[in-house]
Amino acid sequence: KNRNRFDCLLQLTNRFPMCARCIVLLRSTCVQCNRNCAGIVAIEAIAAAQGIECRAPLLTSPRLQQVLSLIRKRCPALEDDRILSGDIAAVTALIHDSDQLSIVDGVDPVQMDSSR
Repeated sequence: KNRNRFDCLLQLTNRFPMCARCIVLLRSTCVQCNRNCAGIVAIEAIAAAQGIECRAPLLTSPRLQQVLSLIRKRCPALEDDRILSGDIAAVTALIHDSDQLSIVDGVDPVQMDSSR
């Protein structure tokens, strides 16, 4: 049968079995959603780092200082207006990099499948 995306999502919400094509479509949609969320988290992290530094000489927790230093290795503080797409991409890559995040005490990064 020829099904559109809306019908497949209705089947999912009603807990009906789905065809293999619909499952692949749903998986690719979820992977794209995860990538988009990582970009949003990167933007939030850049803004948070900027905000923490604006409150100097006050300091944050040691754990957040570790995260701040990781962010600043990839994204310098915003002194003047500039295009941030490169900074966002760099911090997004940091979010996906388990080896880098594992040095922060108490952080267990989630492994994401970026092969597809």
